[in-house]
Amino acid sequence: MKETISNTGFYFHYRMPEFDKLLDRIPKDNVVDKNFTWGNLCKVNRTALNINDYQDILVNPLRMVSEELGVTFSAKILHPWINMYERGSFQEVHWHDDCDIAAVIFLNDEPDFSKFYFFDANHTQFTKPWVKIITRIKESNIYYPKIQAGDVILFPSHMMHGVTPHQSDIIRKTMSFNVVITDVQ
Repeated sequence: MKETISNTGFYFHYRMPEFDKLLDRIPKDNVVDKNFTWGNLCKVNRTALNINDYQDILVNPLRMVSEELGVTFSAKILHPWINMYERGSFQEVHWHDDCDIAAVIFLNDEPDFSKFYFFDANHTQFTKPWVKIITRIKESNIYYPKIQAGDVILFPSHMMHGVTPHQSDIIRKTMSFNVVITDVQ
């Protein structure tokens, strides 16, 4: 279901189709891939995955977006990876400039797990009086989607997002992937 955050910020939130099948394919070990060329400002372990092992499952939420919008598009799914958050791990606020859609599948959850959030960069355009007003009416430039294990969110890649510091000894795992839209029919 499409959720609107602001005029330029929205995301799609679904239960991941074939979630159990996806979990069965994900490596059970927590092997850390040191070859990532991004993420120097964060503290998170990652493992690259081969798209050929997941393509048939990852295409499902893209179909759901297409159906909800009533727009047919062709797309290429790029380089999925697993994020592993140990106690104290976090992801800095960032965006993806090499794709059109970013996606995150939440593989597990617990009460003290870190939280995924969107950051509204347009909030910095408010003057100090507006910031005071916004604070008093309990509005914020940070939005936390209500997610649980088995959920997937997809959003335009320009949207700033991050993950708060992890407060659990249980490793928090998510699977992320990027999508390039190649044609809109």
